[in-house]
Amino acid sequence: MNDCRLQIEDCGLSAVDNPKSEIRNPKCARRGMAVVLVLGLLALTLTLSYAMLRMEYQVEQSQTNISGLDKARLAAVTGISVALRKMHDGTWAGVDTTLHGSLGSGVVYDVGFATGDPSLTSSHPSYGEYPYRVTLSSVGTAVDPAQPNAQVTYRVQTVAQLTRRQLNAATTPSRWSQLNTYTVYQWNASSTPRDMPIELPCQIRGNACFEGRLRLCQAYPKYQGSRERYLKDLKLFAQAGTDYRPFTGTVALDNTRQSGGVNSELTDWLGVNVVGISGNSSVPLTFPSGVTTYQLFSGGKVYAIPRLQDVLITPAKNQILAPDPLTNPLGVFRTDGNWNFMMGSKLTGTLLCENSTAVITLSGTGVQLSGMNLPNLEGSSASSQLPLAIVKNDVVAASSSICTINGLVIAWNQFVVSAGTKGTMLTLTGRVFADGFGINARTEWNAVSEVQWQQSLNDFLAQYNPLLFPLGLSEQYYPRWMERSPYLLVAAPKLNFAPPTNVTYHWPNWSQPIYVKADGDAGLRWNLVSWGESSQ
Repeated sequence: MNDCRLQIEDCGLSAVDNPKSEIRNPKCARRGMAVVLVLGLLALTLTLSYAMLRMEYQVEQSQTNISGLDKARLAAVTGISVALRKMHDGTWAGVDTTLHGSLGSGVVYDVGFATGDPSLTSSHPSYGEYPYRVTLSSVGTAVDPAQPNAQVTYRVQTVAQLTRRQLNAATTPSRWSQLNTYTVYQWNASSTPRDMPIELPCQIRGNACFEGRLRLCQAYPKYQGSRERYLKDLKLFAQAGTDYRPFTGTVALDNTRQSGGVNSELTDWLGVNVVGISGNSSVPLTFPSGVTTYQLFSGGKVYAIPRLQDVLITPAKNQILAPDPLTNPLGVFRTDGNWNFMMGSKLTGTLLCENSTAVITLSGTGVQLSGMNLPNLEGSSASSQLPLAIVKNDVVAASSSICTINGLVIAWNQFVVSAGTKGTMLTLTGRVFADGFGINARTEWNAVSEVQWQQSLNDFLAQYNPLLFPLGLSEQYYPRWMERSPYLLVAAPKLNFAPPTNVTYHWPNWSQPIYVKADGDAGLRWNLVSWGESSQ
């Protein structure tokens, strides 16, 4: 202690003045500060070393994560590639399945397939494409072997749309092409000919085939002279540019089943071409029994066909039956019993009725039944439709109904326009295939007696003067004469049948997909419509 202190005398003080005073040596103070500095530098060095070690670890960890993310993305993309290849080559297991694969070293992918496209809503212009799209979700996973609990995932989601290249025609009936050359085809499966009444005013445009017995204008005109003159003047009226004849195209008849002079009436009186055929006495189409589901394409969703009794409970006015891209994209419905389309009812799609005694009735005004156009095949502008109605028994247009039909109606018993008033209207653009067919009498026309028909003809002939035709002082055509009071029998047909324009009808095999791979293709073809990626 002595050498660390100053002597009292060195400081000019006495011990008496400050007996406790001690003054430290400056050299000793500097030596203490050095120790503090050394300790501080040591702490700083340790801190920097730790920080550098931590940074190096983080860089290494980041590099590991980046490598894992790349591997996970590669796995996800590979999963999509493998899945699309399976969808193209026909080895795809279908929607609502998963596909798993491994790239080794803890890198795997899992792909899920779901019907539809989540980007399509009911307001989207392409909403109808929803059932033809499949969403593929691929998740790639990379696991670090050194850290089994650490993994990196990556998701790729893409939407593929079916390229429709070919309809399934494997079970098309042998006579399907023949049937589709006619607007009306009556096949008469029984060896006993059925009577086919065709009463005025009506018109079947295009070709018609009757394997039964055609009964042309048998209810009226009731006076034979009036009947002949009326039909002949329909021909003259058509030659003048206004065609109200009941037939405008070729009529095919089994001549062994005809009676009277129907052939000459068609050819000579109406100016219609007639060809003879040999009746088949067989059913050209097999009714598709037990149909409750359908599928658009192999691997696609299987859709249950709703029953009308479940959908609408009971027949009622203003029924609306239409396709639903989510649950019933083709608008196929079925009924187990009678069904009545009442006022304002509309159907777009296909109606199946398997009951052999049930009747499908069109009884209201404003009834509209339309087949649904299938998406066009690749490279084609022609539309295809499934049959509008496939009915085991009868389809009946009731009296006073006003109906519009666009499509193919097939009835395994008969298609009939019931007897009724002249206000009954039916406009069918499409085709009718049935075992029996008939257009029955109009009440107002049938009410004119034979005497009245004869008198009307006498009155017409009495005023008939070709010299006065240009002046409008004489009526040239008997049908126009009958439009005048007191008869008011308008010659313009309100019961009209016409072939479709740019529409072909497809006979489906309900147990198989509607669309199949095209000839020469390994499988179905798909187009990518969207692609999205994200890390997880």
